[in-house]
Amino acid sequence: MRLDVTPHGAAECSIALRDGDRWFDLMAFDDRQPHWTTIANIAGVIPRGALLPRSRGLEIARMAATDGPGALRAAHDWRPVPTWVSDRGAYLVRDIAEALVDQAGDELMRIVRHEDRAGHLPAGVRRLAYLLGVHNKAMSSGLGSALTDTPAEWWGEAISACDELGLTDVAALLRRLDPKEPDVELTKGLYSEYIHLTSVGAWHGDDAMRTALRRRVEQAPREYGVHEMPPPPPTARYDELLPTGSSAFLRSLAELAEH
Repeated sequence: MRLDVTPHGAAECSIALRDGDRWFDLMAFDDRQPHWTTIANIAGVIPRGALLPRSRGLEIARMAATDGPGALRAAHDWRPVPTWVSDRGAYLVRDIAEALVDQAGDELMRIVRHEDRAGHLPAGVRRLAYLLGVHNKAMSSGLGSALTDTPAEWWGEAISACDELGLTDVAALLRRLDPKEPDVELTKGLYSEYIHLTSVGAWHGDDAMRTALRRRVEQAPREYGVHEMPPPPPTARYDELLPTGSSAFLRSLAELAEH
């Protein structure tokens, strides 16, 4: 078992426990209404009933340090975390677009290593992985490198992903380029347009791909393995959500982890 204690704002925290291959939220009271917050400076959704006063969170963390996480499992009420939530090791990613991009990134690495996992992941996530491969290469090394380094089949899958997400202008741009007969000079002329089309999303902190992904998952959640659809992002700016803050609280958690 693994325990995750996450601060929210200046006075609250939440506690999640990994038991086997599933995460569970500790529920302080029975309120499953979604609450937007920030986790490691990434926006995300947790049940409102999972918010605890920080003093109570530290008390529970001390109990876990003394008696082990198993004692917590028996002593409190827990609710399964949605399966789409991504585990980054140090924290959980509870924003659906960011979490699905994480899944697609993991799948991309398996594709690059030629690990055959067809059928093991939702089709939407697998197609997103091909798009992510093209996009990451274009953003880091230029559209020319993306074109010359991407197999034609993968390029076609990336275009299909753009079509699926409603990124029609991006799909049209990619169709002008042929990885079988790469025209690097053409990519130089198209690169600024590609940046313009993919950079800005509808919500602060999003790029166009993440905004399109949110919209598509809402339309066809099962394509991405989503069974519990979170609410849309708040209308407030990303940086107006409560910061996780408080170095004193984080130091207390670090001290517990050392013991």
